Amino acid sequence: MFFKKNLIDCDWKKEYICRVIGEFPDGEISCNQPIGNLSPSMGIQCIREDGKDAQSIFKRLWTNGKESVVVCKIATGRTHQIRVHLQYLGHPIISDNIYNSDVWGPTKGKNADYGKPLEQVSSNFIVFLLL
Repeated sequence: MFFKKNLIDCDWKKEYICRVIGEFPDGEISCNQPIGNLSPSMGIQCIREDGKDAQSIFKRLWTNGKESVVVCKIATGRTHQIRVHLQYLGHPIISDNIYNSDVWGPTKGKNADYGKPLEQVSSNFIVFLLL
């Protein structure tokens, strides 16, 4: 009966588990960076000032210094939100070949530093995805 009541009341809380690159900081880390389209036709998102509000909270569960497992709770539901926020924090998801790519620049998009204009990043993705 508890399950049915939660479903009817829309009382759901989702948590996501991710394995990320590097030693994720201890404690609760909040990311409130706005997310917008890099390329609408490709469905790729990025941090951008004119993006939509997005809120994620991360907490490290485990690390060996080279990689970490984190739990994520989101208050908004933007496309690729967890992937984009982890990239922004400098800890992209290990198996993510889009947001954990050198196409984003030498820091892989950490702190929204792409090392080039977003138009160039978008053009580079077209080439990257065709290969």
